[in-house]
Amino acid sequence: MSDEQPALSPAEISSLGRGEIPITSRPEPGSPLPRVTIKAVIEAPTSRVWPLIDDVGNYHKNLAGIKRARELSRDGEKAMVEATIGVPFPLKDMTSTSESLHQELGDGRYRRSWKMVHGDYKANSGSWDLLPFEGDPNRTLLIYQVFAVPKMRIPKKLQEMAQKSAGPKMVELLRKQAR
Repeated sequence: MSDEQPALSPAEISSLGRGEIPITSRPEPGSPLPRVTIKAVIEAPTSRVWPLIDDVGNYHKNLAGIKRARELSRDGEKAMVEATIGVPFPLKDMTSTSESLHQELGDGRYRRSWKMVHGDYKANSGSWDLLPFEGDPNRTLLIYQVFAVPKMRIPKKLQEMAQKSAGPKMVELLRKQAR
């Protein structure tokens, strides 16, 4: 994330302002799976949303799809985190340990980024960016990006279904928790 508001088209601004949750994907070089981006507006200041993202130990309450999470260690902005994603039966839940960076960037901007160290994925990295939406300190623009490639084979239909339903559920739970 740059230091400035990301370039949003007038259509995106309008869509986000109405509460829509656009999900986009772009190819990831060398991978059959894309990097997914979810954008949303939360009707709360970033200072109220950030603790929900920063508090890894309560991800099972604050983020849909997280079965368990715990912070193994933290030194300033750097943390080691273990998280387990609940996966529908008959598949096995997936756990990873990641290095994460929790940054308060100033001017109401926050960022949590992570990269897997080991776990049930070939790759797992991403970020949460929070900033005031269109300069309004009482509205948060959330930008979530993730690139995850599980070691186990997951049917493409299930992957697509999870992408379309998990992201909005996660945003709706964050919206509820931030109220």
